[in-house]
Amino acid sequence: MSANDEAERVAPKKLVLSLVKRINENKTRVQSINGEVGAEVKEAVENKHLHAGAMKAVAKLVRMDPEKRDDFLRAYRLYFDYAQEAMLFGAAHVGDLVDEAESAHEHPLGDVVADNVRKLKSGMRNRREDTSIPNPSIEESVAAAE
Repeated sequence: MSANDEAERVAPKKLVLSLVKRINENKTRVQSINGEVGAEVKEAVENKHLHAGAMKAVAKLVRMDPEKRDDFLRAYRLYFDYAQEAMLFGAAHVGDLVDEAESAHEHPLGDVVADNVRKLKSGMRNRREDTSIPNPSIEESVAAAE
C-alpha cells in the first residue's frame, strides 16, 4: 500500500472540524438541559415524594427495546424473588405488622400483636413517662426472674 492510498483514506479536514464543532455544541446544549431536568428532579424528590432511583430506572426501561425490556423484567422479577426467599433483604419490614395484626386470630399472641399495632399507629407513649405502667429497674427484673 502506498502513501497515496493512506492519504485517500483520511476524512477531509473540513468534515472533521465541522463534526467536532457540532458535537461540542450539542454537548453544551445537553448539559444545559440535564441541569434543568436535574433541578426539576431534585425539587420533586424534596417536595413531591419522588423516588429518584425508581424514576431513573423507569426512564431507562422506556428507552429499551421492547423485547429486551420484557426479558429484563422477567429476569428481574425472578431474581428479586430468589433474593427475597433467601432473605437477602433482611427481616420483614415493620409495615408487615398490619398484615400480622389482621391475621391475629391465627396466632396465639394475636391479640397482643393487634394491640401493639394499634398503639404504634396511634403513637405509643414512653413507658418511663407513663406512671400507670410499672417500670422496674434492671435489678428488680433480674431478682423477679430468679
